Amino acid sequence: MAGIIATYGSSNDADVQAMLNKVKHRGPDGTIGFKSGKLVIGETFLSLNPEKNNCCAGGDQKQNYAALDGRIFNRKQFTDGKNNFETDGEIALRLYQEKGPDFLQGLDGMFAMVLAVEGGKPFAARDPLGVKPLYYGYKNGTMYFASEVKALVGYADDIKFFPPGHYFTPELGFKRYIDFEDMKWKEHELDEALGKIRNLMEESVLRQIPGQTVPASLLSGGIDSSIIAAITARHVDNLKTFCVGMEGAKDLEAARKVADFIGSQHTQYTYDKKDIQEILPEVIYYMESFDPSLIRSSVANYFAYKLVGDNARVVFSGEGGDELFGGYMYLKDLEGEERLHQELIGFFDGLHNVGLQRVDRMSMAHSKECRMPFLGMNLLQYATTLPPKWKIYGSEKIEKWVLRKAFEGWIPDDVLWRIKQEFSQGSGTVDVMDEIAQEQITDSEFNREKDAINPPLRNKEELMYYRIFRQYFDDDSAVATVGRWITT
Repeated sequence: MAGIIATYGSSNDADVQAMLNKVKHRGPDGTIGFKSGKLVIGETFLSLNPEKNNCCAGGDQKQNYAALDGRIFNRKQFTDGKNNFETDGEIALRLYQEKGPDFLQGLDGMFAMVLAVEGGKPFAARDPLGVKPLYYGYKNGTMYFASEVKALVGYADDIKFFPPGHYFTPELGFKRYIDFEDMKWKEHELDEALGKIRNLMEESVLRQIPGQTVPASLLSGGIDSSIIAAITARHVDNLKTFCVGMEGAKDLEAARKVADFIGSQHTQYTYDKKDIQEILPEVIYYMESFDPSLIRSSVANYFAYKLVGDNARVVFSGEGGDELFGGYMYLKDLEGEERLHQELIGFFDGLHNVGLQRVDRMSMAHSKECRMPFLGMNLLQYATTLPPKWKIYGSEKIEKWVLRKAFEGWIPDDVLWRIKQEFSQGSGTVDVMDEIAQEQITDSEFNREKDAINPPLRNKEELMYYRIFRQYFDDDSAVATVGRWITT
């Protein structure tokens, strides 16, 4: 993991250092710099093994260099005994030199990268889903890149997110290298499909278990995190699991039940209204959002990664299960299998600045690397071929039915068939957040300030978050990077 800064044009060392300081939480173990011609790259890195101080950079420090935030999970297929690459950045650089931009299509991973190639020109790219963040902007003829918006505010104008599934060169601009719209569903034999789901899930978990350190797992008590923890527990001795929530939250009870079932070393933490109020500004600063649904769930995520503490540097999450297997309640109202399929495929282009942003920012706020086995490319590509009628199933319209069916016996039945709840609901956060907003903002204040942006702020809770957001990000283009759910 890393925090990346790059400038292409003219920049001074003081500005680059100040920008790097803004992303230091993404990589507290060291800083690396590179300069060639008009290109400057800076990187703060998080080492999975601090004693070795390994990072994600690569190159010869003279002509070519790679800064990579993230991980390439299928890196083994690119080593042939002759090339024992030290870092994922080095793999990316060598593959670019061999194949050009086409190398991106063969990667299974989460990454944002800026490569110095061809005598000091930038090649930048972002993974297909946008799991790892990257932003860019311009000022006085210089192009700026950064892992987070906060590093660009005050230095670059017209800040935008780097589109997922794209690469950039000065000559070609932005080019898409993957298109999810081409993915089609087809009929399958059920028993064969259930076995395939189990095998691909386990393969994805195994591929993402790091060799350098022991991972932990978030365990909310929902289906997705429970399945990931159950699989991981079969391959990691004494797996540590973590859950947070308010006193009496349903998630806490369900997570404890799963932990007992799979035999993990489980730790829980309860927080209250005062705790939320204390950390809310910090959550919004790191999250770089004011969307109500995101901030509610980010609060719980923030406490969860804080709870992990020194127990692990790599943490598994169940993020992605809802998008692959149909976990959102509104999907039950869609008519026809093709309509449901298209809605699920549409998630892939929009996850980067909503759910995936939450996972990235809250984990990196605590210098943790979060891995999401549901989003392994082999599993993702297979799941999109499954009949939509297996995802929202039968007359009762059971969400994620085929996933639940595939893992019968792996976790307790009453958790496996538990009705879907958003993290903020299951953790008990949602009502308290609304209560805080009602206490802080009057009806007249809301009516006066709701049209500060377009589309307007939807309720007092969103206005409360927006006020805090603007204290840190006094830039209209930063506002435009914020993803906003359809519902609040």
